[in-house]
Amino acid sequence: MAKTATICIKMDPTLKEEGDAILKDLGMSISTFITMSFRQLVEKRGVSFELNAKKERKEPLDASKLTREELIEEIKKGYKDIDGGRTISAEEVFERLKKEYNL
Repeated sequence: MAKTATICIKMDPTLKEEGDAILKDLGMSISTFITMSFRQLVEKRGVSFELNAKKERKEPLDASKLTREELIEEIKKGYKDIDGGRTISAEEVFERLKKEYNL
């Protein structure tokens, strides 16, 4: 068996979950992604590649269609984003809505 090295990193749990989901869509594990990234880093002596998953177009959340429990979970997600500093201005929200939903 080939020798392997172990890498241990700390990261925001939400970022990890979101990254895991994208890697799953791309059909690769975190280990494969990190190995591939390091191979490119060493070969190119820098970062020179881009990977993109198909961007899923999500419809805006319709709170009237959620159960009480689902609504509470969405509110909790919002508080986690605020606590984690993942916020944007109202102006940015409106710009994104205009662009993504042709409003």
